[in-house]
Amino acid sequence: MLNGFVLDIHNENGFECELPLFRDFKLPDGLSIRTSKGNYSYDSLVLRAKNEKFLGSGFQSDIVQKALFMSPKGALTMNSTAFSIDQEIIIDGFENYLSIIIPPNSIGVFQLFPHLEG
Repeated sequence: MLNGFVLDIHNENGFECELPLFRDFKLPDGLSIRTSKGNYSYDSLVLRAKNEKFLGSGFQSDIVQKALFMSPKGALTMNSTAFSIDQEIIIDGFENYLSIIIPPNSIGVFQLFPHLEG
């Protein structure tokens, strides 16, 4: 399993976009997402989530202020640029994901904090 990730997000649209990380979702024109090192596209990250899962303990962003953590246990709303929770955040490309709101005409970074087992 993979722990955390850092994304560069660009929304060139004049409207906010809701993005369910990393579920099957066609990115709207004007929205681009890549890893901070630029080596993975959004589509390749969706495949990795489905095959290996991402595990986190929270997130930090200079662009995202609203997020919804979806799991079989229910939904957890987060309204902050940084958030940490006691349970694992699992992103598996299916029913476990973070739905984040990307503001219009914005560029920024989104990081899922790694879940440290111990």
